[in-house]
Amino acid sequence: MPFSREEKAAAQKAAAVAAVSSSSTEEDEEECCKPGGCLHNTKISAEQFCDAVRVICNNDQCTHGNFMHADCFSAFEDGIINFLKGIGRARSWSDKQRRQNLWTKKGYDLAYKSCGCSCGKGYIRKDLNYNQPKREMERADDGRAAGEEGKGKRRRRKGGEKPSLGNSRSVAGASGNGEIRASERYSVSPPKQPQTRRVPPSPTGKVVDDAWEEPWMTASNGRRRSGSATKNGFQRRRSAKCLQQLLSPHKINNFQVRMEDETHVTDDVKPIVHETLSYHHTNCIDCLVCGRRLVVFDKFPLLDGTFFLTPVSLAVQERPKQTFPVSVGSQTQLLAAVCIYCLLGHNSITCKACSKTWDGSSHQLGSCYSYDIFAASPCCPARLACNNCQSPVVESTNSLSYFSDFSHQLRCPHCDANDYHFIKPVDQIFNFQVV
Repeated sequence: MPFSREEKAAAQKAAAVAAVSSSSTEEDEEECCKPGGCLHNTKISAEQFCDAVRVICNNDQCTHGNFMHADCFSAFEDGIINFLKGIGRARSWSDKQRRQNLWTKKGYDLAYKSCGCSCGKGYIRKDLNYNQPKREMERADDGRAAGEEGKGKRRRRKGGEKPSLGNSRSVAGASGNGEIRASERYSVSPPKQPQTRRVPPSPTGKVVDDAWEEPWMTASNGRRRSGSATKNGFQRRRSAKCLQQLLSPHKINNFQVRMEDETHVTDDVKPIVHETLSYHHTNCIDCLVCGRRLVVFDKFPLLDGTFFLTPVSLAVQERPKQTFPVSVGSQTQLLAAVCIYCLLGHNSITCKACSKTWDGSSHQLGSCYSYDIFAASPCCPARLACNNCQSPVVESTNSLSYFSDFSHQLRCPHCDANDYHFIKPVDQIFNFQVV
């Protein structure tokens, strides 16, 4: 029996809907990027995204995806926890502490070597800023709850009762104590702040941060608080304009930029930085490479760059605010800093021996490293040479296990000289081109 016109139209419509649904399903599927292979050998479907875990590879050219099945990620994480059991200070942690510290700077600095991506050129970590999508039932429950709340408000208004403010939420994701979370404060498109003072232009006339330098201490009368300074004399960061202009949006997260909301991590960085600079009556430090003056703030990210400690002076030239001595345990180290322009390659830094460009983009901004970040990445045999006889102290860069090992004293096997052989003044090993 032939189809009627209405039946033909209905059949065509059903076929079109099925085709669109099939195409949408294929587009919504994602490859599972678990290193070593997915446990299911299947893609992550749209329905599984509610449980999938998002990860980030620090290789910008990685094409292996950003999601893992929940159980694939659990197996991946268990392998890293087992790796941490035999590494450094993590040996003394409990399994609960290892799991809590794993995706923070405290644990990831120890565990990143076991987090190699399938692309072979980067390391992956969990995206802590990812908002997991809700299931249909959860969204429906939220919708019903919102509808009931709206009906209740309308009923109260009709009865002459004012709406209650007890359950209202503050704007821009503010926390219970009224302070905006770091993830909100440094979002990609922050609300414009009222400008109370004109910001001086940068020497290059290009990217300008809206922080300014003001004197806050004098030798005669001690502390002097400026209009934007806090009780400890360090200024509040009004926005993250400089970071937002120089970083890709996906890199403004707790891994690339140290935020203030890492309350579960023991904060041993801020006291060292603030107390050292306070002792020397300043709230600024010069970039070790280009000499740019960097304002130090009261909270993370502490500056538009990164701090690091080194046991040997690396001064390029005489600058009064380039390095500051600080006591760490029984040793005296030097607190130094590198600006964001040098770290990201806007200022060219190339090795004099092999002409390779130094890349500091993998370092976390706004924090402090306990070792010399230049010595930690030797690019050629000249960087491994003895300071006394110029013979190689170690055979290759893989001879030492940790980045911090390159900042320790070693004895030369050729001349027996005991020295910080891998730490060399930056103007002796690098050519600079400041833009």
